[in-house]
Amino acid sequence: MGDVIAAQNRFGLDLYRRLAASTPDETVFISPLSIHVALTMAYNGAAGITAEEMGQVLQLGDLSRDGLNTAVRELLERYGAEDLGARLNVANALWYSQELTFYQEYIERMEEFYLATVSPLSFKSPGSETIVNDWVSRQTEGLIPVLFDSLDPETVMLIVNAVYFKGEWSEPFDPAITQPRPFHLPTGDVKQVPMMYKSGQVDYYQAEEFQAIRLPYGDEKRLAMYIFLPAEDRSLNEFAASLTYEDWQTWTAGFRSRLGQVWLPRVEISYKTRLAATLQALGMAAAFDPGRADFGEIHEPAPGQNVYISDVTHQAVLKVDEEGTEAAAATSVDFAVTSLPAYEFEFVADRPFFVAIRDEETGAVLFLGSVFDPAA
Repeated sequence: MGDVIAAQNRFGLDLYRRLAASTPDETVFISPLSIHVALTMAYNGAAGITAEEMGQVLQLGDLSRDGLNTAVRELLERYGAEDLGARLNVANALWYSQELTFYQEYIERMEEFYLATVSPLSFKSPGSETIVNDWVSRQTEGLIPVLFDSLDPETVMLIVNAVYFKGEWSEPFDPAITQPRPFHLPTGDVKQVPMMYKSGQVDYYQAEEFQAIRLPYGDEKRLAMYIFLPAEDRSLNEFAASLTYEDWQTWTAGFRSRLGQVWLPRVEISYKTRLAATLQALGMAAAFDPGRADFGEIHEPAPGQNVYISDVTHQAVLKVDEEGTEAAAATSVDFAVTSLPAYEFEFVADRPFFVAIRDEETGAVLFLGSVFDPAA
């Protein structure tokens, strides 16, 4: 399972860097786990150059498909059965055109190893998007009610991912002392945001180019949020462009408990993106090309018909607060400068920051992204 988690993390950071570079100064929030799992569903039916390119982009290395599938199932079952101290819903689905005959073996493999909903769908029929939207809405408990306004009638395969996460801190922030404080946007504008505050022992890491904190979720502390705040003379765009898997491994191993003060805004993010162009730019070109795609292990040969991936749509929702947002908002905390010398560090997330949520036991990065506006 470790090889698959490493592949997911490497792929996730590659994808994040590409998305962040294509939309500088804009929030990006993705689930490497969810996207990687859905794409490996398609990879299972690929052959030739299509499979080769997908394997390279997905960082699969020498992993066999049997080994990959078994590890993915183990990971998904692990998250579905265990108490993570947080609420985590991951929805994966694949729809295919009713005009083709798909191999039953492939469908059964997707259901068995990927716990996936695999369904035929007539993309030419009016209202086909309703079927997809209803499925996503059910999986996310209504948090993502509409993923598609419409579907391209020429679509022959569609992969959809929808992710929702909400965690309760192991040591909650006190909502009574949350108060409006300025947050500096990349445009130079300043907006007032609800800023949470806590002091005490916090896992902390500092380098020349950033400072970072780790905040665990739940009693088990199995999942944790990592927040990296670039130095004031360095932008979040620069941080994103230079972030590597090797850096990530080194940094996450370097956190130590320190006595400090933390100011962190409430965060509510909904991020939606279509990934076809980005995945092609990373090297997964043939899979999206109707003339070159080879998914011969998915469907029976049919003259003049060929399966290709039309698009990959991903939406992720993240909400973090201090647990009890509405309580005693009028009470404030004293931020007097005279109290600071007792602390080893001060972490003030009043400007764009990088965030990630990681499984501390397996090392899997479940979510990561850039937050340029915490209320975007």
